[in-house]
Amino acid sequence: MLIVEQTNRGVECALLEDGALVDYVISGMPAPDSVESVHLVRVERIMKSLNSAFVRMEGGMEGFLPLQKGAPFPKGGDLIVAQVRRARQAGKACSLREEIALTGRTLVYLPKGEGIKFSKRLTKDERAELKAKLPETKLQGGVIVRRQALSAEAEEIARELEAFRLQGLYLEGNLGESPKLLIPSLSAVQKMLRDAPHYPQKVLANRPLSWWQGDYQQRPSPFMLFGVREKLQRASGRKHYLKSGAVITIDPCEALTAIDVNSANAGDKSPVDINKEAAKEIARLCRLRHMGGVIVIDFLKRSKVSHREAVAQAMREAFLADPVQTTLEGFTRLGLFEMTRRRQQENYL
Repeated sequence: MLIVEQTNRGVECALLEDGALVDYVISGMPAPDSVESVHLVRVERIMKSLNSAFVRMEGGMEGFLPLQKGAPFPKGGDLIVAQVRRARQAGKACSLREEIALTGRTLVYLPKGEGIKFSKRLTKDERAELKAKLPETKLQGGVIVRRQALSAEAEEIARELEAFRLQGLYLEGNLGESPKLLIPSLSAVQKMLRDAPHYPQKVLANRPLSWWQGDYQQRPSPFMLFGVREKLQRASGRKHYLKSGAVITIDPCEALTAIDVNSANAGDKSPVDINKEAAKEIARLCRLRHMGGVIVIDFLKRSKVSHREAVAQAMREAFLADPVQTTLEGFTRLGLFEMTRRRQQENYL
């Protein structure tokens, strides 16, 4: 279920699955240099020692562009098509890349890529199913088939392929002689809906939605109706209480995010069961709080290899629905569970 409230903070959007709050954004017009936007940029300075260049974007914004290894260095004044990879923050210029990746709900289009690849989250049988669903195309470049394609009709995938084909032709054409924004980023709510494992079947809003093409119901205060404010307040806190009585503590630091699992008042429940329960909640909170970077988790300690593997498997299953690229490194020699999650959106809580 998607719940939308227009307030003085902007367009607040909450996504609920089985009554649990799994995502929340405040949507508005994306900045010109938002992540995923594609630009024609002009090379300003070459940093050969760093194999990178500083570039100028439309409006005079500066960007940092790592150059492809082995490729000849561009010259000052050259125009290059690049995509924003990381937004500017703390006075640092945004980071761009030359490898363009345009993400749709079912596919990722790589204009400089080749062939058809499949998400690593898809099983062998699922890949075979999707191969049969993919239509023939004259698309130049490559595509990655996303897990969301499993629930899509062949017509939806065909429409997305055609849209990418037209975008590819646009990027190959005459783009002009000065820096400019070529393809803007989607808004926060558009990204949330694009990346959600399941498209919301029900939508509630407190005002008319001009951007929503499907049916929706209008209610005066849908956030209050479903207790969204209370859910947001609990999710933003340091301590999170599980049904078993165990407690998860989250401490964001400069270099990483530390998460601790404590049995607290869990009673006779086994440590493995507590850890499995915590894994599900950690996956939900990572998505809801838009956590990124290095995350280290101190689960309840158990030395048996079988216990650790059970917890690792619970983590893999819990993060299967996470739309953001996540790498689960597993347990270290000290018994800490390490993982990384791509920084994709800011934390709106």
